[in-house]
Amino acid sequence: MKKSFLVEVALFFIFAAGKCFASEMEINTFKESVSVGGLWRCDSVKTGGSFEVGFPLFEKKGGLVIKDFVTLSGYGDDYNGFEFGEFGVGNKLLLGGKIQNETFSVVCYGFVLAEFGFVVMGGKSFFAPPFIFDMIGGGGFEFRYNLKSSFFVEYGGGYSFVFPAGENNFSSGMTSFTLGYRTMIGTW
Repeated sequence: MKKSFLVEVALFFIFAAGKCFASEMEINTFKESVSVGGLWRCDSVKTGGSFEVGFPLFEKKGGLVIKDFVTLSGYGDDYNGFEFGEFGVGNKLLLGGKIQNETFSVVCYGFVLAEFGFVVMGGKSFFAPPFIFDMIGGGGFEFRYNLKSSFFVEYGGGYSFVFPAGENNFSSGMTSFTLGYRTMIGTW
């Protein structure tokens, strides 16, 4: 009896929240806003590119936008004589506001990115330490020119560190600049 009541209360709040935030038109837009994209990132530690898949957590026409992106990245550089490559897996959370008309929209946002990377260098197994972990925060804007495709620019900073720390420790603060392209892939 008690379990049933709690389930009913939870369902009521989920239904009420859904009614407050979305109309039928906005729900359809939400389902069509899963995106894929490619980007180039240059920061003070490494340079490379990424592939991302974005999932909408909340998107209201002419209002709030919250998206989550899963990223696969490849980087390389020479940091203080330490030459390395990196394959990274990350997650980026985006929170912003959207201004939209019939043919284009602009989204200004803040983001937080956490990325775990496998270091690739001579004489080291791919899955053996050291590993790289990046935490980056910043802001950006996305210009959607036909409501299905967009260009975006991001700028931020954060920290990149190697663990476990050793002789090739290149942990450091960094600034980051990103250029990219996203396109919507339809209903999911």
